[in-house]
Amino acid sequence: MKNLLCECEAIVNSKPLTYISEDSDELQPITPAMFLQEIPEVGVPDLDHIDKISLTRRLRYQQKLREELRKRFRVEYLGNLMLK
Repeated sequence: MKNLLCECEAIVNSKPLTYISEDSDELQPITPAMFLQEIPEVGVPDLDHIDKISLTRRLRYQQKLREELRKRFRVEYLGNLMLK
């Protein structure tokens, strides 16, 4: 039963939240699973221009944004799923 529920959860979380175009050049659609996973960092910043205070401030800001996005996703998207 647990395996079945995990498979159902994976299917629901991989379903796109937006319309999928037939054009392969279009951007990848957003899925609920994207909000549940950590966002990988891309690129290397210029280390000569980064100081410890701005880096710490930026990290806190990113953590706050990530937490607000997850909270909003749970309330708005998952809340609507439960009502249907």
